Amino acid sequence: VYLCDFHREQAWERWVSATHNGVTADKREALLTALRTIAHALDEKEFEQAKRALQRWVWAFRSKRFNVNINTNNGVERQNKVLKYEYLDMKKAKSLSHLISTILLKYLPDSYRGYLQQNLNSSNEVKKYGQDVPSFLHNRPKPFIIHCMKRWQEGLMIPAGDIDDIASGTFLVKSKTQEALMYSVSFNSTDQNLPSCDCMDWRRTHWPCKHFMAIFHNIPGWDWNALPSSYKEHPTFQLDLDVVLEHQGPTSDDHTDNPSSSCSVPTCIPSERSVEELPFSTRAAVKMERTSILANN
Repeated sequence: VYLCDFHREQAWERWVSATHNGVTADKREALLTALRTIAHALDEKEFEQAKRALQRWVWAFRSKRFNVNINTNNGVERQNKVLKYEYLDMKKAKSLSHLISTILLKYLPDSYRGYLQQNLNSSNEVKKYGQDVPSFLHNRPKPFIIHCMKRWQEGLMIPAGDIDDIASGTFLVKSKTQEALMYSVSFNSTDQNLPSCDCMDWRRTHWPCKHFMAIFHNIPGWDWNALPSSYKEHPTFQLDLDVVLEHQGPTSDDHTDNPSSSCSVPTCIPSERSVEELPFSTRAAVKMERTSILANN
């Protein structure tokens, strides 16, 4: 069987361009480059190296890496978009000093205030959690709370009879949708000291799924506290309590629903005067210097 390079390339390009295959526009060229590197390997060694480079795209090779939920650079791209369209008004910076001033005086302070606000909004220093929210979800980032509360409620629908304790910290949980399917749930299953579950929800995020929540509900001694410390203390599950404590109000009685009323603007944010005093050349001075350099050349 002969495979035409032209038609192979054509098939790959069509596949990555089809929206139903789930490859976003910003990922297409990177995926095609990785595939082409495999196709263009001149010997077995190059082929194996190219194949290993592609493994980071494969879910099976993410199972021992906690940050499976952080697999995109969209955050950086989003920041660039905000800076460009909201702070620079879709125009190029007038000068380097203008760009730096905008970043230091507007963009970074606003970003920090947003970061502070989000931490305060989820902190029990300013927020009273409902009785239906388990204590292990207190003082957690909002996206994590929302994720876990949905699975917490779903876990309530799984009875103790659908859970088999097969070893210390390892359980089989019966699927609610497929009669013969059992999910293996382990509180400490890999050499990376991470818990695990066979379900797709866990594979996508590595955040607690409904099968873990069902065990939390039904099996005494096996709850959030039984998970490895390296997992429970991961930064994606934590608020920045140093920031919260630094900017909280003077007493707990002063807390309101508006966290910004009890925190001050961080002293690390530079004043406008401090930026103006930086030794930035004026636009005219830069133009004169450039003219001088060109004349000497």
